[in-house]
Amino acid sequence: MILAKTKGKRVAVKLISRRSSLENELNVLNLDHENVTKIHEVIDDLEDCVQYALLVMEYVGQSSLQTILEQRASTLSDSFLLR
Repeated sequence: MILAKTKGKRVAVKLISRRSSLENELNVLNLDHENVTKIHEVIDDLEDCVQYALLVMEYVGQSSLQTILEQRASTLSDSFLLR
């Protein structure tokens, strides 16, 4: 994942394998939820790299969900984590 800028906005760009991840990632294109990172564009016509595609996604910050959960583990209740 790299940080980039397009049309004046910060975005995250992710290189993914077409075989293993592309279909799963594309399933979230139609989701509209505040907790799901939005995909702005899929670039799958890379000339020199046919087995990969690029996802241009909204930039949501430097922390991953895993990092946030680890930092706040002691303050989260079991009922919150099991929702």
